[in-house]
Formats: sequence, structure tokens, C-alpha cells
Amino acid sequence: MSWPSRVVPSRRGGVGLAILVLLALVAGACGHGSVEATRGSSAAPSRSAAVVAELDFTAPAVGGGSIHGSDYGGKDVVLWFWAPWCEVCNAEAPEVAQLTQRNGDIRFLGIPGRDSEEPMREFVSRYGLTFPQAIDTDGSLWARFGVPAQPAWTFIDGQTGEATTMLGPVPASDIEARLDALRANDPE
Repeated sequence: MSWPSRVVPSRRGGVGLAILVLLALVAGACGHGSVEATRGSSAAPSRSAAVVAELDFTAPAVGGGSIHGSDYGGKDVVLWFWAPWCEVCNAEAPEVAQLTQRNGDIRFLGIPGRDSEEPMREFVSRYGLTFPQAIDTDGSLWARFGVPAQPAWTFIDGQTGEATTMLGPVPASDIEARLDALRANDPE
């Protein structure tokens, strides 16, 4: 199943997603301000639904082993796209570590890219990130989710198959609101 794209108005006003993505690329990544886009299916799959195409991957994990995206299919999951040299990512990391600890009922997956594994491993260690990290040195995972630059967040609703990606730094309060929205769609 593929997620058709639709643009959701951002907090920045009426500026189109394409223009903001282009600006983020021109600015050299590590953006300022967030942009939001939603991809969703018209059918609402059950928790046992087939894995969406974007989650059909296997990637090396920071620290060894492999991560299988299919393990996240049909579940609420939050993807955090980051790079170890990104100043904004470094600023977000302590709050991300706390956020994942406070929200153990939702699965988190980091997808570091644009560097080699050693700096990624040092970043994970420095900030005490305890959730899985799928290495994406070639950018193929970032491309699957339409992420041109870091930091970015993708929130996947396991019930509906809808994915919302937010580009740029995202305030913790906005992340918490997205987590609450994921929980609201879960069956009792």
C-alpha cells in the first residue's frame, strides 16, 4: 500500500510544502521552523494489516544487528530523522531521550543519516538514546518518507495507516500533541 500525499497547512501560514522543502534544501538542512505533510490511506487497515511499502526495509542498527521496518507495521510509531553533526538535532536530543522514556507505550525509531556509523554511535551514547536507530548512510530511508533534511519527525498511526511528517525543529508540545492523537485512535 502506498500513501498518497496531501499537504496539511503548517503553523507557518499558507506557504506551500514544495517551496518550504526547497528552502530547507537551499539552507543546507538543519532547518528552522517546522513544515507538515500527511500521507494516508483511504482504507483504515486493522492492526494486523499488511505492512505499508515505506516500512518494508531492513537496515543496519547503530551498535550492531539489523532493524526490520516490517516489525513496526500496524503499530503506532514515531520516526526521528537526524544527523550527528546537525546543531538542531543535538539541541533536540536531550528532550527526545526524555520524551521516549515518558511515552513507552509508543514505539520510536531513530533514522540517522548523512554520516558514518561511528559519529552516530557517539551521538546515541552522548544523549542516552535507548530506542532503536536504523542507519541510513545513503538516504534511501529518508527518501521513502519524503524527508529532504534533518531534523524531521514522522508519526505513523497504526490504526489508519496515516503518516504525518514534520520537517525542521518541532517543539516538544507539538510532539506530545501528535502522540496524544495517535493514542486517541487506538482501540480501547
